[in-house]
Amino acid sequence: MEKKALLLSEKDNVATVISKLVEKGDVVNCNTKKVKVLEDILFGHKVALMDIKRGDYIIKYGEAVGEATKNIRMGEYVHTHNVENLK
Repeated sequence: MEKKALLLSEKDNVATVISKLVEKGDVVNCNTKKVKVLEDILFGHKVALMDIKRGDYIIKYGEAVGEATKNIRMGEYVHTHNVENLK
């Protein structure tokens, strides 16, 4: 089932889920890009739009908002378990 996510800037490597619940296997549509989700993601949380390597910045709103603490695959949930906030 196709769900929605919000891509705020073309520079972003994550999108914000705007459907109530996105479940593993769902496809999220964020503007012109579609991504198959690899795990459940709640409303308002982030999904990776591409593979992100450990140490890469998490880009949201066109700005770096964190740094990946491990490799993140396209479609994975992006949150505190795999991102450290920038200080």
